[in-house]
Amino acid sequence: MDKAFLDDESELSLYHSDARQVIFKLEGLCRLYKKIYDKKYFKSLQNEFKSLEDQLGKIDFYDGYWQEFSAIKDFPIQLLNSIKQDYFNELNTLKELIQTNDWKNPNQKFESIIEKIEGIEWLQDDQERLAVAKVVAKQVSKIKEKYKSGELNFNDIELGLHEFRRKIRWISIYAIALDGLIQLQKDDYNQFLKKYLTKEVLKNKFNHLPAIKKDIKPIYLSQSAFYALSWLISESGKMKDHGLKLVLIDELQKISGEDDKIVLEKLMISFSKEKPSGLNEIIDKIKFEADHFIYTDKVLDILMKDLNSVND
Repeated sequence: MDKAFLDDESELSLYHSDARQVIFKLEGLCRLYKKIYDKKYFKSLQNEFKSLEDQLGKIDFYDGYWQEFSAIKDFPIQLLNSIKQDYFNELNTLKELIQTNDWKNPNQKFESIIEKIEGIEWLQDDQERLAVAKVVAKQVSKIKEKYKSGELNFNDIELGLHEFRRKIRWISIYAIALDGLIQLQKDDYNQFLKKYLTKEVLKNKFNHLPAIKKDIKPIYLSQSAFYALSWLISESGKMKDHGLKLVLIDELQKISGEDDKIVLEKLMISFSKEKPSGLNEIIDKIKFEADHFIYTDKVLDILMKDLNSVND
């Protein structure tokens, strides 16, 4: 924040920094602490962090496709300019958000947060360890329940697939944000979860958790199950991005001229050669993987068992 606001275009500097990853972790801690401590305060703080993170995500969405489509020969310039304008609109919204929520003075903002949390009656380490394990276990259980009931489905890319990915991704974010409280341990699940243990997953920096802190008893999660979670987060992310790309092109077709429609149709065909291709194929593919992950390989059950076994 300090570095961003040294720049005249602070919103652009903030976007180009690693702020979003840090904000994810802060939001994750608030999601946990609102269930353990002052619900009203941590919910309010969560919303502040979430509004920043969401806005950075919107900028990233248009920025990514602006750059990708700029590299495509003969891509209609007026449509490219439309994406570019959306990018600048979202950047301006971030600027307004910074002003509205008083992030322009980060030292003062964070000092007020620290002053508030220092006044909270925090649990002893062992008690908080049990409380955190209970909260995370309940969230994992709710993911399974909502998926089984159909409340969490893939009928819509943004509200379905993206929401499913958000929910499973929080488990991974907690493991990093808790700064060593969660650790991975080797298990006997690696053989039947082998499909998830790819080179990409094993090298993923988010799977290398912070070291154990002195005198802190950790919460242990099965390594294979945690890596499987990472695999599904990655795969669902790829499918979400592909689906949102198709949705964006469909939106661009509505504002395009006749000549531009021809270009976009050719572009859609070229994208449809990828696997999965259209929106229906994406939905079918992620449902197959999610069903296998939840019902056949029972990855969420393994994680719940680990969390529910935490004791003094």
